[in-house]
Amino acid sequence: MLTSPRLDLRRTAKPRLTFDTAYFAAGRRQRAQVQLSTDNGRTWRTRWQRVRRTTVGAVSIPLRGAAGHRGVRVRFRYHARDARWWAIDNVFVGSRTCVRVPGGLVAGVTRDVATGDPVFATLRPRTGEVARSLLTPKDPGVPDGFYAMFVPGDGSVPVTVTASGYVPREGRVRVVPRAVVLRNWALTREAG
Repeated sequence: MLTSPRLDLRRTAKPRLTFDTAYFAAGRRQRAQVQLSTDNGRTWRTRWQRVRRTTVGAVSIPLRGAAGHRGVRVRFRYHARDARWWAIDNVFVGSRTCVRVPGGLVAGVTRDVATGDPVFATLRPRTGEVARSLLTPKDPGVPDGFYAMFVPGDGSVPVTVTASGYVPREGRVRVVPRAVVLRNWALTREAG
């Protein structure tokens, strides 16, 4: 049995439970159940069950009655004897929303300033995620040392570029919302 920690759904109007499953039926000798509690595990209600029907793929269950509660728990129960198996993955409880984030894509290559060889670097904008430049052997149209990263916001954003054996480089990129800006970097080897 797998039981979730206590979940706070007080601000979730239409919560759902989603998960990927691979349940292989073997007659009456096994049972898979997904149960819901809104009172921190004191009582449970079955919301999904499989016995004789093999089910593989994504499952999405509306959690009616769980909205507005802070003691919500979900558990996965599996009973079996001389049976097959049940696997679950990618469990999510809540409601998914997609909110547009203003920003743009910055792409380019990182190279050694003296030789022009690709440098495999880490790029850290002050806002946004870290990017790494890569080898690109399967695409002859894209040079080694290529990177691409989404940077939220617009205007000039500071970026730090680091690589093993190279002097860290500070610079700025110009972010244009809903556009791609090309920005290459040349790094200098550390002395020594």
